[in-house]
Amino acid sequence: MGGLLALALLGPAAGVAAAAPVDDVPVAGSFDFSPNRSAQDGQLRGVVNAVRRIDGGTVVYWSIGLPQGAKDVVVGPQTLNDISVLDKSGYRPGDVFNVDVIDPVGLKRYRPMVSGDACLCSRYQDFEVSSFAPGTLYAGYAVVPPLPASVTSVSVMAFGAAVSDVQVGDGALTPVSPQGKGIVELTTGWPTVPTDAIAAVGNPGSFILPLQERTSDLEKTVRKTETPTKVTVDLAADVLFATDSAKLSPRAASKIDAVGKDIAARGTGTVTVTGYTDSTGSPAHNLVLSRQRADAVLAALKPVAGGDVTFEAAGRGEADPVATNATAQGRQENRRVTITYSVKGK
Repeated sequence: MGGLLALALLGPAAGVAAAAPVDDVPVAGSFDFSPNRSAQDGQLRGVVNAVRRIDGGTVVYWSIGLPQGAKDVVVGPQTLNDISVLDKSGYRPGDVFNVDVIDPVGLKRYRPMVSGDACLCSRYQDFEVSSFAPGTLYAGYAVVPPLPASVTSVSVMAFGAAVSDVQVGDGALTPVSPQGKGIVELTTGWPTVPTDAIAAVGNPGSFILPLQERTSDLEKTVRKTETPTKVTVDLAADVLFATDSAKLSPRAASKIDAVGKDIAARGTGTVTVTGYTDSTGSPAHNLVLSRQRADAVLAALKPVAGGDVTFEAAGRGEADPVATNATAQGRQENRRVTITYSVKGK
């Protein structure tokens, strides 16, 4: 998309396109958000402009502005961040660190890197103005760790909003703004990316976090939680067994077969099958029943999963509930058999 279209996101007659030296402003996606965490302040409009590979990292370019006719928004510590989520990654309250890259296939989250005591991202103090002027776009950046060469598109989480299917390009955007600060008026060019500081980052991998993908079938009888290295499948015991029984039901076969086929395709190491009950009945009885159910599932799973993995079964009875045992719904969720296995590297 061109510069006129990007600036048009601020509303009609933005009045700044003619002065822009940026001939073609890329727009991967747009979003709205409330500055200073207050809906009374109106809506800032944001753009994810580009995600680009550079030496030592990946830079996300973003821009924000107020629509024409909106009131000015004072730039403060919480304008672009929720400072309550500051963590031990080295971010400071003034850092605009609320920009992450998500690899939905590799299930990884790439956070802005820190070099020394400085976030490789824009800072709200970098504004040359004390407030957002309506009709003007301000551009910023965040540098996250290098993406694998196989990653060609990503999602970007920016200021609490998600922009998906952003294509990954090569090289920093040009022209560079003569303002040379972390946040610049887009009419002057793109912010300067601190290449020297990127090269000094000691452990880029510490800013890559695993994601969990959670899925379930329509009946919620099979719940799967997956990270890049491990899969956990919870099978509802009410589908696998009759009440107080460890004999597999006719419906159990299809559920167990699906898990077994996935293990055969990409499982590695030890597959753990663990049975659980609700709190109905005595703890001793529940412990025995949960182990018997785990053994039954393992016996059905093993022929399908193949011989490249090993197996172990355990019964935990009413331990480790995932819901309250005070309701019928909660007790139903607690009656389950959990299958956990590692997956081969992608």
